[in-house]
Amino acid sequence: MGYGQIQAYINMTLPANPIIKIKEDVPAIIALVQMCNTNGEDASIKPIWYKNGDMEAVRAFNVATINCVIGWVKIGKWWGIVDHSAGPPQIMICDIQCGENWQVAEGWQGAL
Repeated sequence: MGYGQIQAYINMTLPANPIIKIKEDVPAIIALVQMCNTNGEDASIKPIWYKNGDMEAVRAFNVATINCVIGWVKIGKWWGIVDHSAGPPQIMICDIQCGENWQVAEGWQGAL
């Protein structure tokens, strides 16, 4: 699993190529995504925070391969990833100064 920020889209046609088993020209939308360094952590399980300097290289993806769209919350210099791909989001109370000091607010669920 990886997280990233879409920087641009490219609308293109992939030409037929028997080597990669494309029999005819295929339209595609390519997303240029700047990846986030989250150390492989899953934001649908626990809060993931990063700074702008934690970004990695830009990679190209066919938009058909993007699994879900997530949200971002900015607090000070930190960004939090809001991922509810595993079910309804939970409101989390986080102390971003101490990354491990977090808890799920009991009884609270709903859209952020």
